[in-house]
Amino acid sequence: MKRKQLSKRDIRELTARIQQTFGDAAVATLPKDVIALQDSDLCVYASTGGSAKSLFFERDSSIYPTITTAATILPKVAIDLGAIKFVLKGADLMRPGVTGIKEEFHENSPVAIIAGEGLCVAVGIALQSSDIMRGSSSGKCVQIIHRGADVIDKALESPQ
Repeated sequence: MKRKQLSKRDIRELTARIQQTFGDAAVATLPKDVIALQDSDLCVYASTGGSAKSLFFERDSSIYPTITTAATILPKVAIDLGAIKFVLKGADLMRPGVTGIKEEFHENSPVAIIAGEGLCVAVGIALQSSDIMRGSSSGKCVQIIHRGADVIDKALESPQ
C-alpha cells in the first residue's frame, strides 16, 4: 500500500466527512497527524507515532471505522462465542449467532460486531433494521466488511 501524510486541508476534509457520517464522537478519535494508506480500491486512514493504528477506511466511496474505533461510535450487535470463529474467517453474521442488539439502527447502516466483554471483532453492514433483526430467528443479518487480522488491520505492517 502506498503511504501518504495527509495535509491539514485533507485532515479537515476527512474530519468534516467523518463528523457528517458518524457525529462528534467519531471526530474525537482522530489524532492531529493522519496518514493515508492507499491501494487500488481501498484507503486506510491511520494515526502515526509509536502506537500507530488504523482508524477509518474507505471503500466504494463510503467511509467506515475500523475495529479499533467502531465500538465507540457505531451501534453494537453482540454475538455468541460460537459465531466468532466464522466471523473472523470472513463469513457474514447469521441471526442465530446474535445474542443482543445494543442500540437502534437502520438497514444498510454500519454496525460494530461485539464479542464477550465489549471486544469489537468486526465491522459490518446491517442487512436488516434492529427492529426486524430482533423479531427474526434465521438468515443473514450483517454483511461483514472488516474483521480482525484482515488486509485493513495489516495495512500498517506493509512496507512503505
